[in-house]
Amino acid sequence: MKMGLLGVLLLLGVACERLAEQEDVVARVGNEYLYQSELTLLLGEYSSKADSAQKANAVINDWAKKRILYQQAKINLSETDVAQLEKLIESYKYDLFNATYKEKMVSSGLDTLVLQENIEAFYTENNKLFLLNKPLYQVQYLVLPINNVQIEAIKQRFEKFTLPDLNFLDSLSFQFTRYSLKDSLWISETELFDKLPFLTNENLKDYLKRETNFEVEEPLDLYLFRFLDFKASGDMAPLAHVKSTIGSIILNQRKQNFLKEFEKDLLRDAIQTKKFETY
Repeated sequence: MKMGLLGVLLLLGVACERLAEQEDVVARVGNEYLYQSELTLLLGEYSSKADSAQKANAVINDWAKKRILYQQAKINLSETDVAQLEKLIESYKYDLFNATYKEKMVSSGLDTLVLQENIEAFYTENNKLFLLNKPLYQVQYLVLPINNVQIEAIKQRFEKFTLPDLNFLDSLSFQFTRYSLKDSLWISETELFDKLPFLTNENLKDYLKRETNFEVEEPLDLYLFRFLDFKASGDMAPLAHVKSTIGSIILNQRKQNFLKEFEKDLLRDAIQTKKFETY
């Protein structure tokens, strides 16, 4: 006995309904189903059943709205619009998969160790890239209340600044309003004026003497400071200041070269194995 098309469709519908019931469907839009296992993944963990139920309802509604709107868009947009969107989706699919795959290859095959000698060589060979458009300053300073009971000892230690003196100052750092005792930190003029607010464009030149100690008393604070070094606009940036940038540039160059070779090898292998042919 032959079964008509309508009968086949009815049987398929019943089979789909039974399959949906077996797989614990929680929502349906057209021929798309949201299963309990998918909903569980979207929900994560919640502290109470009330929270879980409220979130589940929101997730289900969001899932449904996206699909209802998509189905309406497919019906009501022009054929030209749909065709253009399908092309974009196809292009994005390739871009997404390819970019993810290339990043995986880079992370597993790229040499990420940048030696100091690599950084110094790049710095020397590309010195014009590192000319300053604003001055930089290397300064050591500490600010402490004018009534600090150990003020004389702190002055002496800051002036001598041997390793024991540095250890002594570090042990008292909780008494300082602010301080920086590093010998490798470079700061901008804006940062300098912020840290030492008595400095101005007019008086700065009076203090720009390398390795000279200064004391400035304000109504509430005493400033102890010295400039270790400074660079004017147009000078080469200190290597320590641009070291991190150079490391990033070197790694990015390696990455680009790695990907170029990877893509060449990929194409070469596809040609040799007859996966890629031109006519």
